[in-house]
Amino acid sequence: MNDEGPIQRCAGEDGKPHLDKFEHTSPHNITVENVSYTFILISWLPPLDNASNIINYQVKYSPHWDRKNEEVRSVPPDTLKYYLKGLMPGTIYNFYVVANYTNGHLPHSLTASQKTKGYGRDNPCLCSTWGSKSTKCNNQTGQCSCQNKYTIGRQCDSCYTGYYHHPNLGCEKCNCPNKLSNGSCAVDERGIVMCYCIPGHTGTRCQICARGYYMVRNICKPCWCNMNENPKADRICTSKGRCVSCMYNTTGDKCERCLPGYEGNALHRNCTAINTVVMAHKTIVIVAVSVTIIGILTVVIVIIFYARWRRCNNKPFSFWTVQLRDDHENVNFSAIINRHDPTSIDAELLCNDEVQFAAKEKPSLMFESGRYEKA
Repeated sequence: MNDEGPIQRCAGEDGKPHLDKFEHTSPHNITVENVSYTFILISWLPPLDNASNIINYQVKYSPHWDRKNEEVRSVPPDTLKYYLKGLMPGTIYNFYVVANYTNGHLPHSLTASQKTKGYGRDNPCLCSTWGSKSTKCNNQTGQCSCQNKYTIGRQCDSCYTGYYHHPNLGCEKCNCPNKLSNGSCAVDERGIVMCYCIPGHTGTRCQICARGYYMVRNICKPCWCNMNENPKADRICTSKGRCVSCMYNTTGDKCERCLPGYEGNALHRNCTAINTVVMAHKTIVIVAVSVTIIGILTVVIVIIFYARWRRCNNKPFSFWTVQLRDDHENVNFSAIINRHDPTSIDAELLCNDEVQFAAKEKPSLMFESGRYEKA
């Protein structure tokens, strides 16, 4: 029935009742095409008449035990299939389809039902023999009952973070160093517990530096070779961080300079062989410049010594013997008496910077405080 009253059916020429042009039918022949643990694929056929006036379809569904909380999904008029997703395993769902017309809609299609795949009788639980308490599981979720809080997973076949599966003891603590690993571990094919190390570390407990790293205060640092290292080399640097696999014609502790006989910028990877002709020319220029500088320095030294020699040989004074009197103690030993002017003290440093004594066949002088007399 609709808002205007019951639908009127008229008899046709064949005497059988037929639908009025204003009457609409509902979608029909709802079919379940695929079923999983969490989804159901359904399909349907359009109404028998006036399908061109359909705006869209509405798919409505709910668990059979909770019809009040019905889910509604809109589907375009040219689509006749829909996936009911996010369903609970092992649960019966009721669903039907409604066609919305331009002038309203009629009662929905017949209601269909389908149960999603579940566990237990529907599907084996496959609970872990070492991690679960029994072989039974939840019919809807498939969750097995695990032995303890360190055993996790739907089938109780995994260990909590920081634990590993021991074949005889179940889940055991990894005991990996926190600073060198993420705290997790696993058992390798040899049966050895291996920690999951931070980058640069390896070993059962991350105590060894990986290739391309070296140890600094118990922490593995990456070898720094200015990107000139050989990536395929077995060893990138020493335990002290000195690079040993330099490429691109480079050398140095960090591969930071060009090899002898090469020139360029090692940091830019452009070290190229030096031209021997150009190198010889540079060597000649350097030698010539060096010889010139040495020659100039030699001439300067000779001139200085010659000037000193001339000054000493042309001095206007001679040396005298200095005799001390018992009652005069303050004598200036750096003073030299001018022979041509004995009335005054003309003090001057000797050429050899020392006071010379006992000049032969020269009268000696006694002097003090600016005066002198012959002895």
